[in-house]
Amino acid sequence: MAYPPAHRVLNRRRIVALVASVGLTPVAVAVTPQAAVAAVSPAPAPPGLIIVSTSTWTETIRDIDGTITVLHVVGEVRNDDAALSAQDIMVSCQLLTSTNVELQHETSPTDAAVLRPADPAVPRVAERSPFDVLFFAPPAYHHYSCSVTSAPTIAEPDHNFDANITSISTDPSSGAQLISGTVENLNDVAVSGAQLFFTFYQDAAASPPQTIAEDRLWVNGGNSLPASSVTPFSLTRFDPPWNGLNAAL
Repeated sequence: MAYPPAHRVLNRRRIVALVASVGLTPVAVAVTPQAAVAAVSPAPAPPGLIIVSTSTWTETIRDIDGTITVLHVVGEVRNDDAALSAQDIMVSCQLLTSTNVELQHETSPTDAAVLRPADPAVPRVAERSPFDVLFFAPPAYHHYSCSVTSAPTIAEPDHNFDANITSISTDPSSGAQLISGTVENLNDVAVSGAQLFFTFYQDAAASPPQTIAEDRLWVNGGNSLPASSVTPFSLTRFDPPWNGLNAAL
């Protein structure tokens, strides 16, 4: 089933991390002179990622504390690096006044954990991922700003799937948006825990398309997908309305 948008991180925000510090008494230590340590090589530059587009929508949810307003700052990140894959991809967004004074700041990971760059030899386009940064009970603000950070990695993401959307419709009674399709496991082994990432666009004809929402779905409930199997999926959404869609694993 799909994640309820704001409830994905609602419980996480209630966790408080506690760090204990230990007091140490200084003592005298005899030190034998050592040879000079070689200079440490600088850390490699992070991969060149770009935020393709952003937008916002507002959700009202009911929690144990009552009604909560949640501002979604959504968008899409693309790996435009010439060679490096990216991991630990985080998007930070700020709510700002007209004079760029920060009112609130939140950071969230992108849906995809690793993004590979384009490779003309394969060929393969630059991988991209949606993101959704949530502001709970946001203040009145003038505008927002987002930035992306990441680290290079040699890890190869298991994105060897083919997602096909076969049906898009609207439920006449509830107004829900219904998206159905199939996922083919292109691996020669069974895979578990496959997630399908949806990026919803305002207009599919725009270039680049304007992201207005995102969602995630466990394929087959996170259970095993046999090698070369084709598995159906179905996603139900209510907000916000959209007119373009991309699905990727």
